[in-house]
Amino acid sequence: MELLFKREQTTGSVGRVNFKLWGKLEVTQDEQALIRRYRFDESILIGADDRHLLRGAVRLGAIVFVIAALLLTYLSSSGITGLVGGLAAGAGAGYWHMNEKRETIFVKDLLHGRHFTCE
Repeated sequence: MELLFKREQTTGSVGRVNFKLWGKLEVTQDEQALIRRYRFDESILIGADDRHLLRGAVRLGAIVFVIAALLLTYLSSSGITGLVGGLAAGAGAGYWHMNEKRETIFVKDLLHGRHFTCE
């Protein structure tokens, strides 16, 4: 098993420094088989309280839902299309926000590679 890291430092707004870290685990086939067998990829490496993030994701999802539903209803002249499209867009936006900003780190995050940022 190898742990790979890449680090980056950029200047953000108002002259602040943003730190970015990318991490990935490279495992052998035997290690991958053990991970699959014991479902270790769903294990939490670092747990965090993400309730505030969940509220933000729900707010973003609701806003995107309303905008997409109105836009799709107007374009297709069908309420069902607007409702279904709005639900899909809102759920997708909320999921994306939650997944990108969460602080909880799972083993699968490192198996696939993940970017971590600190502003």
